[in-house]
Amino acid sequence: MKNIEFKKLYDKNITAIFFDIFDTIVYRTVQPEYTKKIWANHLIKRFDLSLNMQSVYQKRNKLELKLGEKSAASGFDWEFTYDSLLEEMYDMFQQNTSKKEFKEIATQIEIEIESSVQKPDEKIIKEIKQLKEAGKKIYCVSDMYLSKEMLKQIFSNLGILELFDDIYVSCEYLKSKRSGNLYDVVLKELNIKPQNCVMIGDNKTSDYDNAISKKM
Repeated sequence: MKNIEFKKLYDKNITAIFFDIFDTIVYRTVQPEYTKKIWANHLIKRFDLSLNMQSVYQKRNKLELKLGEKSAASGFDWEFTYDSLLEEMYDMFQQNTSKKEFKEIATQIEIEIESSVQKPDEKIIKEIKQLKEAGKKIYCVSDMYLSKEMLKQIFSNLGILELFDDIYVSCEYLKSKRSGNLYDVVLKELNIKPQNCVMIGDNKTSDYDNAISKKM
């Protein structure tokens, strides 16, 4: 992130700027895995589960691995949706709450936790505001299992939702930046030439090498 020359983004040929989300636009004040443990603890209390936090955390991680491998075996990238994770967890816990209520509550807990541990990068936010004022289209492109709607709620809680024209997240398409396939989806949906786009993020392979391979 230290090597961004923002003045180059104002080139008239650059019409769309893609930003990674985590560790780029926002950063966590705790380790990513710790948020899952907080979530597990809240889930246990909310649904009175006869499990400890470490057990729920481990079950979640095993299910994420299972779902990711299932997706890859079906010809997609190693991805999974948050909804499919909750489907599996509901069946595993076999508790009396309806599946709909379980998923709604678990999702809201996740959103509230992520909102509480995420902080916007003020320098990046300032630059994004200036780029929007200059007429640039600003999009988020992220590898993440949280859905677009969940990310929108988190952004809204952080007061930054209005800065972005749209959000593209890997779990929605089962295609990732990690493979480069998510870029194909975004460029096609936006009907934009890669030469008119810039990708900004913190991962050399996903955000730099793969973006360049798509001629961005």
